[in-house]
Amino acid sequence: MAKPAGRNRTGISGSAFDDYATPADLLLPSTNSLSKLRTDAAADSEVMGSIPGARTFKGVAKSAFAALRGQRAAVLIDKLGQRAAFERTGTRLYEGLLSKHDAFGSFPGGPMREELEVMRVEELKHFHLCVEAIESIGGDPTAVTPSANRDGVLAGSLIQIVTDPRTRLGDCLEAALTAELVDNDGWTQLIEVAGTLLHISLATAFTKALAQEVDHLKKIRGWVSTYIRNEANARSNEQA
Repeated sequence: MAKPAGRNRTGISGSAFDDYATPADLLLPSTNSLSKLRTDAAADSEVMGSIPGARTFKGVAKSAFAALRGQRAAVLIDKLGQRAAFERTGTRLYEGLLSKHDAFGSFPGGPMREELEVMRVEELKHFHLCVEAIESIGGDPTAVTPSANRDGVLAGSLIQIVTDPRTRLGDCLEAALTAELVDNDGWTQLIEVAGTLLHISLATAFTKALAQEVDHLKKIRGWVSTYIRNEANARSNEQA
């Protein structure tokens, strides 16, 4: 069913007192003082995080060996931490989609519950894959790396969407589309880093995970397109 129209009063044009404002007023550039404040804050801030050191003797040996060979093992640890954090969030995201499906059902051409469950399981497997990869090179999978910290902020907003009681399955699928777009590029980057550092077995395992993520993205795109088309058709039927 299409969402009701005509009840939204957030626009300036609907106010009897602020009719002098225009859309351009919402896009005014930041003042010099605000820009300076941001610049100063950035200059005085610390970095978003650091790469944790190896937690085992075996890991220390591997890290030292990698350094001697000129490899940037820290980049791999950072990107592994990033994917682990995002896959953990992805699992929760699909759990949220399942809850919406249970509460409201699907829509014509939308996902079946079983399909969402399969995707949730695959996201969880990808999380464990990253954890195992971190442990295999002596890292600590519980440590928050800089990239994981940054992406955690992004992913948190997506979780807010799927846990909001007011959102429906279609709304949450659009949030999942954002997540899958980021996730696909993230796996591609991780595969590139692993290949550069000659961790061929890891790169192979990550390539299999990427193939599943590509399938996720394809399905989510299709469902979102169908959802939007259904909404548009419902509006047309209401006006007929």
